Amino acid sequence: MPLFRKGAGAPERERDAPAAPLAREAVMRHLDDEVWRSARYGRPLVLVCLAPRMLTGERLTDGERCMAIDALRASLRRSDIVGEAGDSVFVAVLPETYDEQGSAVAFRLRSELSLRSAGTRQLNWHMSATSRTNEQNGDAFLLAGLEAMRM
Repeated sequence: MPLFRKGAGAPERERDAPAAPLAREAVMRHLDDEVWRSARYGRPLVLVCLAPRMLTGERLTDGERCMAIDALRASLRRSDIVGEAGDSVFVAVLPETYDEQGSAVAFRLRSELSLRSAGTRQLNWHMSATSRTNEQNGDAFLLAGLEAMRM
């Protein structure tokens, strides 16, 4: 019996289905797991935070949020975790990724988001790519990523 069958791979994602971002609780659960794994096994981990620059009180529309999640998921690996960390703040957890690679991914994601938003309302995205240094939980790592993005 063969180990692999032709055409029996994992099902393709529905491109037409609306993207539902992971809720903050689910993102934090995944982030805690990845921080633990990174600390335990000495593996690299990068957190990319992205947010649009908007006026006070301005919000992303549901269509813009779905566009952002679709762009992030299409640009990242299957093992990467994408979700929302707060109001109009998107995060990507990149396990097994070094600092230089994470910075390159962050720039690529920002470019992709800017290109995709060009047709509607032109959004300028700011981002940060933070490597885990000595953070021992997901909350501390997320706080470090958000602080790096605000600089």
